[in-house]
Amino acid sequence: MTSAFGISELLDVIAQVCPGRVPQIDDGAKSLHDYGLDSLDLSGIWLELEKRYGLPPSEAVEAEQTTPDAIVTYIRARATERNLR
Repeated sequence: MTSAFGISELLDVIAQVCPGRVPQIDDGAKSLHDYGLDSLDLSGIWLELEKRYGLPPSEAVEAEQTTPDAIVTYIRARATERNLR
């Protein structure tokens, strides 16, 4: 399930956390801040990702992973790690 995580799944989370403010992502390397989301939005997005995908909370990861591509890569890597255990 998580290994198939991609931009559309991230947008689903954003839609839940930030209703009415889902960005049109045209460049996965741009920060979500560049798409009009603020730090509180990002915190809410990460809280939902942690809850939905069973991720351990990590403020350091949240601070570093602010682009759609980086978030997708992080979620996929954590899914792979869990599947190997």
